[in-house]
Amino acid sequence: MPPPLETDSNGNVIMRPVTTLATRLVAASAVLLIIGYAETPEDLEAGVSQTAQFVLSPQQCLYLADTLTTAAIKVFESSPGEQYQ
Repeated sequence: MPPPLETDSNGNVIMRPVTTLATRLVAASAVLLIIGYAETPEDLEAGVSQTAQFVLSPQQCLYLADTLTTAAIKVFESSPGEQYQ
């Protein structure tokens, strides 16, 4: 079961836009996923970002790729003609 969503004091879901993504191999046995993100809308506008690093097994990478692909396809299908970057 997924953990509960992080919310602010008003009950709104906290969303941090991703600004960069990178991967690196770790000793040819795991993958380091590096995610840059903006903490606030003001940070996003100013180009300020934080970075978090996660180590994933190959199996976790495949699961994450599949889950993200499925979600992205649903977004595309729900708004045909929309332009995404």
